[in-house]
Amino acid sequence: MRRICILGLGLGLGAGCFSPDEAPDLDTDGNGTTGAESMGAGGPTDGPDTMASTSATDPGATATTDQTSGPSTTVDPTAQETGTETGIGGSCSGPGDCASGVCVEMECVPCGDAPQPDTACAESDAATPFCSEDGSSCVACTASSCDGSTPACDPQAGCVACNEHSQCPESACHLGGPDEGSCFDTADVVEVSDTSELDAALEGAGSGGQLVLRLSSGTFDYTGFPLFYYQEGVHPPEIAMIGDNTTLTGGATTLMFAPPLLYVSDVEFSQGPGRAISCSGSGEIWLDDSSLENYGTAVLGCDTHLRRSQVRGDPTGTDFGGTLNVPSLVATNSDLGPGGDPLLNVTDSIDLRYVTLVGNTGGLTCEAGTDGSVRNSILVNPGTSVQGCNGVGFTNNAHDQPGEGLGGTVVPEYDPNWFVISTGSRFFLSASGENVFEGVADWDEGDPLFDIEGDPRPQDMPGYPGVDEP
Repeated sequence: MRRICILGLGLGLGAGCFSPDEAPDLDTDGNGTTGAESMGAGGPTDGPDTMASTSATDPGATATTDQTSGPSTTVDPTAQETGTETGIGGSCSGPGDCASGVCVEMECVPCGDAPQPDTACAESDAATPFCSEDGSSCVACTASSCDGSTPACDPQAGCVACNEHSQCPESACHLGGPDEGSCFDTADVVEVSDTSELDAALEGAGSGGQLVLRLSSGTFDYTGFPLFYYQEGVHPPEIAMIGDNTTLTGGATTLMFAPPLLYVSDVEFSQGPGRAISCSGSGEIWLDDSSLENYGTAVLGCDTHLRRSQVRGDPTGTDFGGTLNVPSLVATNSDLGPGGDPLLNVTDSIDLRYVTLVGNTGGLTCEAGTDGSVRNSILVNPGTSVQGCNGVGFTNNAHDQPGEGLGGTVVPEYDPNWFVISTGSRFFLSASGENVFEGVADWDEGDPLFDIEGDPRPQDMPGYPGVDEP
């Protein structure tokens, strides 16, 4: 999808990003976002970005109705029955008689207590043929039962496409491209423990279709200008850089010229002041649970996806004058600011959901013809928060520009006391911020199911805009 792009790692890279154990954004859009970008299993889970669809019904829950007459049997008083179906501890005569658990020796027990747990589940209900890992209930799949184009397990729905790297623990997830939704081959994984190994891995990248760089935890400190130039037919068009609380930093300027598809997870790029990631021609990058800090231009020329990630501007306002200068941006549960001037400049399309864009000299600027939507976000900056975005729809946002057609709720001028800047520079709401932003957001299908910390977003009542659901 991206043909000729260049990848170069800029001077400061770093990690230390929030990486939830559950993908909040595996929300059918897979990310708390959409399609491949739905959050995912990595999320607090952008996070990502939407999580795989899940049933609101607990498969192990007990059905409740009147008991029916039958053989004189001592039944656990907590057991409940529906017709001939009985809860755990109740009596049964064969497969399918238990509302919860499976039938073993005329008694309903957790599937883990059966001699052959999976067989017992399959005989009870063909839709849930596996016993869960904890042995408590029958489920539609387990992690080991899913592979190929549907490598991730949703216990209620079955095997689904991946949309978070955590769903591919031995490699990474193809978030886009022709293999979207499947895991990278483990044969394409390179373990990287220091700067020299990272340089060697990039320089030695062959022309295969994929490369996964799994970076160790800690700091990769650069003193020069490490560059990776993508060449079509020479280097892999898809590269995943998966960190582990990893920081990339150092040097006067560090550049990453991206290939057609670049995925970055759990990496902090730190201390520019040049560009962190650039694309020449066309290129697409996904930043999950990552941050880019103090760059004149954090991303230049790349279609960009942000899930549970943070971008901070260069306080000096130099080098192209913007922190994110991109054709298109899809962002969920992400912080943009402070320090940008403007923090975000978009030339084609934008989709922001639950984004906190605050504290910047200039917030969002759209060039002529830009379309898309901004919803359930906070747009409050000392400078102009939104400029030139006439083709963009704004819904249920908190903003400081009355009469500008931004939708939602008008709030006072930017007050830093509304936010508690946490480790990783997240804009969590203070008590006064909660009072200002309460009830502004209105969740809709495709929005993230969880906030940046993994707290659920209310779906049947108004909630809070931005990254934090207190």
